[in-house]
Amino acid sequence: MKQLQKSLWPIGLLLVSNSLVALPAHAQAAAEQQDPNSFQVTGNFLMRSFYDCKPYEANPDFSPASIPLKEDKNKRQRVGFDIPAAELGLTKTLPWGDNTMKFVVQSSLGRKSIKLKKIYIDHNKFRVGLTASNFGDGAAMPSALTDAPCSAAGGKTAQLAYKHQLETGLSFVIAAEKALELAIYPEVKKEEDKAEEKLLPVNNLPAVSANVKYEKALGYVRVGGLLRVLDYYEQAAEKTHYKPAWGANLSSTLKIIPDKTTIKLYGVYGMGIGSYLVDFAYTPQKERKDVYLEQDTTLVLIGTWGGYVGLEHCWLPKLRSTIVYGLLDTTNKKERGNDAYKQGHYASANLTYHPTENLTFGVEYLYGKRLTIDNKDGQDAHRIQAAVGFNL
Repeated sequence: MKQLQKSLWPIGLLLVSNSLVALPAHAQAAAEQQDPNSFQVTGNFLMRSFYDCKPYEANPDFSPASIPLKEDKNKRQRVGFDIPAAELGLTKTLPWGDNTMKFVVQSSLGRKSIKLKKIYIDHNKFRVGLTASNFGDGAAMPSALTDAPCSAAGGKTAQLAYKHQLETGLSFVIAAEKALELAIYPEVKKEEDKAEEKLLPVNNLPAVSANVKYEKALGYVRVGGLLRVLDYYEQAAEKTHYKPAWGANLSSTLKIIPDKTTIKLYGVYGMGIGSYLVDFAYTPQKERKDVYLEQDTTLVLIGTWGGYVGLEHCWLPKLRSTIVYGLLDTTNKKERGNDAYKQGHYASANLTYHPTENLTFGVEYLYGKRLTIDNKDGQDAHRIQAAVGFNL
């Protein structure tokens, strides 16, 4: 296997994110204009190899939170190879009264199993089913930034959403969605051990998310928000406690030079929304993402804020580049453990070649830096990766 990894790395077959192999915008528009009884198959496949410039054990998921606190001198396996995306989707459009109903299902092939990624129905102004949280804004994510630590993409969640067009270019969406799981780390998994815990998460209350978007030919501005109530059960008192958590984000894209250069901006701030931020997905199991315990029975919200800026430029019709810088910071630093996540920095630069609408090659340089509560200098990492992507 090691020989296979080493032989694949020098090959310049590459790409850096699922968004680079997504269906092109004009192809999507054409698909939407099909007859109301259309049946569409979509999919993408991504294969990549990477080289870590420091002697860390190779980890496919590059994110500031995944950087080891110390270099492991005994593990110098810096080269890695994986298939981060192997997805297949089906879209069926049917007539329904004066409108149409669209049914979408998308699955992904994981390392050990097939996982359901999306399954929802669009009808008139409503969407119901399983899809990404309405809190995030995937359209504002630069193509090299699918794992941006500060992005509020959130996980997949069941939801009921309503979208309304106020006027030309101005719309809003409001949704009730199942809140992402609240866990008090270290998480108790065995039923017999839960009896010894003073607090247990309940996760019964849904979250409410909303956004307003204003869009013109040169770009758009979007404001989003999330409100959820954390509920947990205190066993000794036989009482359920509730604590509100919230988040807000602002995103925008601007075509500085039409068909050539686009700048993308994103900012997020909130209390108790760590589960909705990408970088916290890679924090150690003992790290608390939304709250921490104070005096054993009180949950205190962890504040987070961050943002990124990305610049996309088309050098030639088939040759493009993206550069990105992002930052995610946390509050409540004095009250948390010394090894707790304090701050993460992220930067990337890539060059991609698209010989056809369905095929993409690319190379990318990645930089990450992680700081903990007691670490002033932090620990950084550098990666060079290459991949090839194909979409249906």
